[in-house]
Amino acid sequence: MIRSIYTLLICFAFTAGLNAQSLQIEDIFEDLYDTGFQAVTVKANVRNISDQPLEIRVRRVIDNVAEESENFFCWAQCYGPNTNVSPSGLIAQPNEVISVFHGYYKNNGSMEIATIRYVFFVVDNPSDSISFLASFNPQTINVQDLTKKNKSVDVFPIPTTESVNFKLQGQLNEPHSLEIYSLDGRLINQIAFPSQSDLFNLSCTDYDNGVYLYLLKNNKEMIQTGRFVISK
Repeated sequence: MIRSIYTLLICFAFTAGLNAQSLQIEDIFEDLYDTGFQAVTVKANVRNISDQPLEIRVRRVIDNVAEESENFFCWAQCYGPNTNVSPSGLIAQPNEVISVFHGYYKNNGSMEIATIRYVFFVVDNPSDSISFLASFNPQTINVQDLTKKNKSVDVFPIPTTESVNFKLQGQLNEPHSLEIYSLDGRLINQIAFPSQSDLFNLSCTDYDNGVYLYLLKNNKEMIQTGRFVISK
């Protein structure tokens, strides 16, 4: 679930030299907050304005972030904080728009303004690129207070490599179930969350890299939904 919050986003396009010949950034979505990742979020669409199919990758350039913060991005899949260039590219046909890019910033308590640049480039010609600069200002809202409000379960670590923990806010008084879905809606796993339990560790060794959805519910209603990332 994504909530709108006030952030400051400064974005402009550029290439090495003049303008990108083949790429165009459009429809930048700002003021977003992702409660699944507990992170300020920016989205952008990238169009192939050439007359040839192009393979496009993303490079992250850290400009100014707090030492205690975390950030990561999603392109062909979601990558961990240590990945600066997407290992995989996406193919865009002439005039096709790719709309899967997300950049995430977790301030982890810092109120400093952070700036991160995202560069989209053509694999066969890296100088054919275009970028935008995102500036996130946590001083406008207490992100930690927002994420904890009405929150039933904490999910960590995100991204994860081997396992992910689901930590409940207090023990359950009745049995709950935890369902794991792929992004295309396939049910991957269903786990009984017994009463009198407040922590569950999910092994991810058999899961592929990517984004997964979780759903916590009891016999009466859905309690909470969110997302987690596996990046091995």
